Amino acid sequence: MKVFIIENEPIAARQLECQLQIIIPDIHIVGKAGSVEECVKWFSDPSNHTDIVFMDVELSDGNCFDILDETEVNASIIITTVYDRYAIKAFEINSVDYLLKPIKQEALKRALSKSLKSYTGNDAEKIIRAMAYTCTDMDKIYKKRFLIRTNAQIYPIKYSDISYFISENKSSVLIDKDGRRYVMEKSMNDIEAILNSDAFFRISRNCIVSRGSILDYYRIHGTKYSVILTPRPDREVKVSLSRSADFEKWLNRK
Repeated sequence: MKVFIIENEPIAARQLECQLQIIIPDIHIVGKAGSVEECVKWFSDPSNHTDIVFMDVELSDGNCFDILDETEVNASIIITTVYDRYAIKAFEINSVDYLLKPIKQEALKRALSKSLKSYTGNDAEKIIRAMAYTCTDMDKIYKKRFLIRTNAQIYPIKYSDISYFISENKSSVLIDKDGRRYVMEKSMNDIEAILNSDAFFRISRNCIVSRGSILDYYRIHGTKYSVILTPRPDREVKVSLSRSADFEKWLNRK
């Protein structure tokens, strides 16, 4: 099944992609765009094809309905937005579903199931089985192993064994509880998008920590924190000033 994602926010686009891959691991994301202009260009190219289009309403240069005024979209359309005021317009364009952000896993599965009714691909049965198998409890999903792909190898790491992620020399590195290091292909933004926010927190642009990795922390310069992690990194780890308040809330979250 091919999917095209129209989303103005790159992080939101990555989060949706990760959610889709959890539900249907073999799903093919054929493209992503955040503007009307990009989308019109993509859909006007006869060599491009998708089965489903996820459309965020408000884009950088207009809204998703402008795309439909300028070009033909031959695919099931699923509207995604933080607003409910576009529901009638979504109905008028015969969208398959209307998902309010943040998108819940069950709502996403419902929308995909509706799209399958008009899907004619030869892998439809496989997709149905994958969706039926998918765990609907996100807490259980987050307890699965974290797969790290480096070159030709794949390392399965339990989430409970991850201490923190740190950025080094433009690469993302996972540090486990035993101090083993795994260089990853994913960016820190991609990693943050698929982690359970109750168990992990991005304290800075260069570091994401797990609760279990924090030995101690103390204030520096009034409102900023320095964090002592285990295993000990080779440099001081600080919480960005802009994230300090959220860091306090996260620490106090039960």
